Amino acid sequence: MPKNANSWDAGGVTVLDTVELARVTPFGELNPWAQPQTISPADASLSRINNRLNAARAGLELLRLGRWLYALGGRPSAVDGVAALATIERARILGLESRPGVQWARRSASGSLPPGIYHYAVAAVSSEGEGLATREVSVRVDSNSEVTVQWRAGPIPTAIR
Repeated sequence: MPKNANSWDAGGVTVLDTVELARVTPFGELNPWAQPQTISPADASLSRINNRLNAARAGLELLRLGRWLYALGGRPSAVDGVAALATIERARILGLESRPGVQWARRSASGSLPPGIYHYAVAAVSSEGEGLATREVSVRVDSNSEVTVQWRAGPIPTAIR
């Protein structure tokens, strides 16, 4: 919604190809606004990237329906008289089915990890993005060691993070 009635027609609205969200804490407080992110399966380093819409939209409606998130309508320009877009974009919300199952983590007698307690969780990355991470497993290393983590893959991942 524009800050004032004149800002839309006066060109005060920026057309974006991103959305922002803010999580609400259990106490009803609003966390900072942020762009949702995913991991590009094509990126070997598995760096995080912002999710983007296929078309820039001003004044769109974002709607969750079951396991899907829909971006409806909006205008491709803030210029007065430009018709609303007639397209809908959607994204599947990944759930527990996207999560691999971690089975165990254990240390071996020799390796380069210094003493300490190490915590591991595994997430699968597929063409739909990064799924939920497994439960965390911990390993205590008393002397320089190597740690092996075993998990059961969920859906066919293109990478593991």
